[in-house]
Amino acid sequence: MSHNLDLPIVREYCGHELFLKFDWEKPNDLAPIAARVLVNCDVPGLASTVGELHGPWANYLDAVAEAIAVGERWVDSQLAEKTIAADLERSQEQATDFLPLRRG
Repeated sequence: MSHNLDLPIVREYCGHELFLKFDWEKPNDLAPIAARVLVNCDVPGLASTVGELHGPWANYLDAVAEAIAVGERWVDSQLAEKTIAADLERSQEQATDFLPLRRG
């Protein structure tokens, strides 16, 4: 397979866009030697690397599947962090609702 037009694969998962980029040793290799998972960052036009993988893989589809899995695990971890932070904030708000007012 020729990789002269090596464009990233874009995958949307839970509202996040993941970009999968592959590095090849030779243009006609059956599998890449490395993969990177990228997401958009706050600066337009730039991306942040959230995962780097190094082969060998048996074929291109195995490399794609592993890169997708890494990207989805990263998104899941980000969503879990947001959920934990929101739960903590809610519990703090609820705790202050039950505190007796101090009168001085």
